[in-house]
Amino acid sequence: MNNWSHPESRDTSVMSPIVDPAATAARGVTLAAFEAKKAGQAEIISNASPNCSPGQACPMYLAVYSLKVTVTP
Repeated sequence: MNNWSHPESRDTSVMSPIVDPAATAARGVTLAAFEAKKAGQAEIISNASPNCSPGQACPMYLAVYSLKVTVTP
């Protein structure tokens, strides 16, 4: 598998990405930090695809990580 894409918020008005200066990821680990901005729901998504050699048959699938977050006041 290829590395996971950087996790993103589908609604940055509810959950906004932030930088975590203390975070250090091990190889193969994807880190992300978010800050709650207001009450509501946001979906955090990331995906990974197969790692295929050039010129070779490659399966057509996508691994998807989806997290629904509810922020309450």
